[in-house]
Amino acid sequence: AEKKDYFDIVFIMKNISIKELKDLMIKKFSEDRLNWYHITKSLFFFEDVEGSPDPICEEISWDEVKEFLLSKRREIESIFLE
Repeated sequence: AEKKDYFDIVFIMKNISIKELKDLMIKKFSEDRLNWYHITKSLFFFEDVEGSPDPICEEISWDEVKEFLLSKRREIESIFLE
């Protein structure tokens, strides 16, 4: 993953529900190809991308991206790991 991927996910989550996101992922990749545990853990593993440059984005900062995802953690885990 790259920082831009996290920015993309946040912008998506600001426009659709987490349940809708899960449904779209299933539709695109099929349920049997998705490892929800791995996907969920990866959403909160920022260490690998910390040193990479931030994408050009005036609407939100990297710290705000992390804060947003962490604020949704319980909901994401509940929906993705149900």
